[in-house]
Amino acid sequence: MRRFRLTSLVAGAVLAGVISSPASAQEQDVARRSYPFFQRTLTIAVNAAVPGELQILRSRAARVEVAALASPGVASSALGGWRGDELVLTAAGAERAVFIVTVPERVYVSVKAPGTSRSLGAFTPVQTIQWGAAVETASATPAPAPVPATPRNGYYHVYGGTTPTSVILPSLAAVEQIDLHLHGGSFRVAATRPLQVTPGRADPLVIDLAGEPVQLLLELPADTRAFRIVANGDIVLTVQDGRVTHYCTPAVAQDLGPDGLRVRLTPLRGRLDCGPTTRQAAASS
Repeated sequence: MRRFRLTSLVAGAVLAGVISSPASAQEQDVARRSYPFFQRTLTIAVNAAVPGELQILRSRAARVEVAALASPGVASSALGGWRGDELVLTAAGAERAVFIVTVPERVYVSVKAPGTSRSLGAFTPVQTIQWGAAVETASATPAPAPVPATPRNGYYHVYGGTTPTSVILPSLAAVEQIDLHLHGGSFRVAATRPLQVTPGRADPLVIDLAGEPVQLLLELPADTRAFRIVANGDIVLTVQDGRVTHYCTPAVAQDLGPDGLRVRLTPLRGRLDCGPTTRQAAASS
């Protein structure tokens, strides 16, 4: 009886090893890393000279998790930067690379991949970014409208249409000025150099601001019920029932009478002061 039981245990162990070995071999090809993360923004840079795909997931955990797979080479990741908010993904000796990155849901994400860039607001659902061969052929999101070659009154058209409830600027590092004009008309975003909005949903409207210094112009209908600008994770300006109810500083507000209200925000070193004592209220009277 004891010999039969021992033989059964050995057979079971061998069978379990045979069944699990393919999964174990497959798991060995996936490079997994986990990083504690408490910043408000994350920059993901893909350093891979091969076609590939990046999927960004969201979770409530305060960490960034990476699963990297390169076929047939090696894939890896590293979190660094001065503030610990720059994630580098790389692959070598491969024909294709796939990365799955899980990010805290409240974090704003900027992605720089070969031939493409993307900015994602907080709580943005699952995103898939592809580069190289057969890029995004199955995407249901239309490409942004082509940017005009010549600006109008010094500004390139960026976006126009239905007024969103939020405009999200993941970073103010390149922003010299945000000029909001609250008056009659339609919603429009313009800039002193060509920009792209993140494809997909128009609310929130996420604007990629990486690169050279830029000034933004936002024209808002006078009867806007609810609107806000979010930058660096902070609400820097709010409109409620056709009135600018608060904004961060440095800023200048101008009552233009029949022409509405104008507020100019001027970031210093990529930041605005949004402390309780510096929040201002403005309304056209």
